[in-house]
Amino acid sequence: FDENYFMFWEDTDFCNRVIDQGYVVAYDNKAEIMHYKGGSRELSNLHLNVIFYESLLYFFIKHKRKFFPWRYITFIPYFSLCIIIYLLKINYFISEKLSLKKSLTDV
Repeated sequence: FDENYFMFWEDTDFCNRVIDQGYVVAYDNKAEIMHYKGGSRELSNLHLNVIFYESLLYFFIKHKRKFFPWRYITFIPYFSLCIIIYLLKINYFISEKLSLKKSLTDV
């Protein structure tokens, strides 16, 4: 796995690289797997929405040549994702400040 992904998109990146090497990625609808969705989110104090979009941005930049129309106008999804990441960071910053202010006034 590409270690530039902290979380999210590393499996999709891996499948893309497997396909690039000429192998086939197959889906077996009879296979069963237990996935505790959101388990990492519940235990983490990280801003996982920001990490998700940063990983998506990295994935897009790494594989942009595969997305035919975006190959020539990369700036649209790139800047859109940058804006989303920026807005999420502002939101988290404000939320943390309000939370800190509330905890100080509760004392």
